[in-house]
Amino acid sequence: MTKDELSQILHDFSSNVSDSITDMENQNLYPRVVYWSYAWDYIVGSGAAHEDLRTYQVSIWGKVPPEHNAVVAGIRGALASLGYYPTIHHEYVREDAAFHSYFSLEVIE
Repeated sequence: MTKDELSQILHDFSSNVSDSITDMENQNLYPRVVYWSYAWDYIVGSGAAHEDLRTYQVSIWGKVPPEHNAVVAGIRGALASLGYYPTIHHEYVREDAAFHSYFSLEVIE
């Protein structure tokens, strides 16, 4: 999967998507999606680097539990239909009174 393909999936299920940091205007909107790369690697062949392989964290914030969050379900279903099955973790963040669902995915850049 490429970063553009990942971005398209995220935008298909949420109008509040931020790349790298939460936009100030989206900070208090729910549900919202924030994604960023946190690990960089190379795809190497014949002794030379050919492409960048980056691991992205995708965070989905919502006011309803994950099992009732259409954004979480939609993104999960879209990824599964393409053969990607990331483990999605969930936590409740008391200070924000919000649910945080997150997963990682390797993408080619």
